Amino acid sequence: MESLLIDYPLRPIFITGLWQCLGGHLRVKTSRGVGIEPTRLRNVLEVTKTANLSTTSTSIGSTSTNADAFITNHLTGDVKFLLFADGLARPDKGVQTVEGFHLSLIRASVTYNNEDGILEVVPTEATQMPPCPAGVTAWKHYSTYAEGMDNGSFTVESHCKEHMKRLLREYAFNEEKGSSMVAPQIGALDAVLYVLWNWVSESGEKAIGSHMYIMNNDEGVCFSHENVKRNFGSMLIPNSLQILEGSLLDYLKSDNMSMPPNIDQIKYKDVDSGSDFDGYESMSDSDDSFDWSAVEPFVEKLKALIAKYQSVVPSINGVFLDDALWVANMNVECTSAREVLLLLKSSTCWQDLEGSQCHLTLYPGIYFRGRLQLRCFLFENELVCVEQIFVNENFGFLAKDAQSLVGSLKSYSPSVMGVLNKGGVRSAIFDVTVSTKNGEIEMLNIYQFGSLPDGLLQLEDVYHFYYTGKSDGLKPLDLADMAVVDGVLVVFVGANSSRLQKHAWCPNDIGNLSFNTHDDLIDYLRFQAQEM
Repeated sequence: MESLLIDYPLRPIFITGLWQCLGGHLRVKTSRGVGIEPTRLRNVLEVTKTANLSTTSTSIGSTSTNADAFITNHLTGDVKFLLFADGLARPDKGVQTVEGFHLSLIRASVTYNNEDGILEVVPTEATQMPPCPAGVTAWKHYSTYAEGMDNGSFTVESHCKEHMKRLLREYAFNEEKGSSMVAPQIGALDAVLYVLWNWVSESGEKAIGSHMYIMNNDEGVCFSHENVKRNFGSMLIPNSLQILEGSLLDYLKSDNMSMPPNIDQIKYKDVDSGSDFDGYESMSDSDDSFDWSAVEPFVEKLKALIAKYQSVVPSINGVFLDDALWVANMNVECTSAREVLLLLKSSTCWQDLEGSQCHLTLYPGIYFRGRLQLRCFLFENELVCVEQIFVNENFGFLAKDAQSLVGSLKSYSPSVMGVLNKGGVRSAIFDVTVSTKNGEIEMLNIYQFGSLPDGLLQLEDVYHFYYTGKSDGLKPLDLADMAVVDGVLVVFVGANSSRLQKHAWCPNDIGNLSFNTHDDLIDYLRFQAQEM
């Protein structure tokens, strides 16, 4: 056996090239140590095949042979793979630049044993680099973060050494191949391994500030508010969109709990003089020093919608604010503009959303009564996962007993896919409400795949389940109740989970807070005590 040092990181297509030279069976594992389902892997490899490959695969379990094939009893390697994910810059005159491309350096073990004929690839460490900036070549960007790193080695039998050298040269990423501003060709295998390998449990470095799913700008146009309303039409329940930006967004994210002048203020006329509440009299008035010009039109819009629908349910960028329901009597429906403002200002789950603007969607509350709220994940035209949206709800049955619910959603999904496919889209996330009486399904909204913050499920879990068909190794947040039902991963809030995973932020100034029940006041005091 001889040791062969690797001079440069390898592109993932090296896996295909090595497998075709060795023959036998290919087994690629995810970062959770679970093998990719053979049919899924075969489909990916068939898409990845290129004209310069020396052989053509006939199945996941065997390959045809030619002069480039070689026979060995054992082979082991500690390899660095360089993965690319699509960038954000649009192609210029048909040429895709490397600007915005995401690079990931994945360390993996590669083993082959002639006794069982299995070539196995297992990721062991992941380092994700920031997006490639403008005016920088892929090689220069890679070199900035990978300087001083070794690229691993192979241990091979002597008669295989020259074969391996040729493969390493052919699939290496070096200065010559990465010296231009033009993006390298990205195969289907790159994309799949990028999302399945970046979160290796043993990794010392996690992803740097980028979501695992790299979204396509052209595809994103299909999910604009106008296009969604136009394309899905009557499938959607009524809703109203409000852009939150500038002074309005600043107010909703601020600690200022004063209410605008056009909201009815709390009065303390029934409080005896000399009580501890005397100091709150002045707080019932709005803050004269604050510029309410950006807030008052928003309040009037809230009043008009509530007058029309009797109640509304707010959502910001697809995030429902159920972590702060204690300020709204534990009800997702808001029956006054004050409740909407308190909910927005008290919720923590949307406050960390990045950007200078947010999209607030207001739904009629009647569509949430006596119904189950669910988030559905479509990937490659398949309903892959379903999760519960509101963590405070008790569905009254376990995930494993959701056969009827899953059956209804699988029957409903093709109508959603039909609309998406017309726009060339094969993956999306959509929210629905399902009647507990007759199973009727109503769509709340639909979003670009990968555009929403993680809920009970992480996006990694969706990919993992799709490509492996197994829930092994998945760890949904908050001890959720999880089961595979009719090929769909179902995740509900579990009996052992915290009903409110993130406790609401509570202001020190309670002068304008109203408590509908004694329980609300007790919750408030409990949260305040935790801050002391």
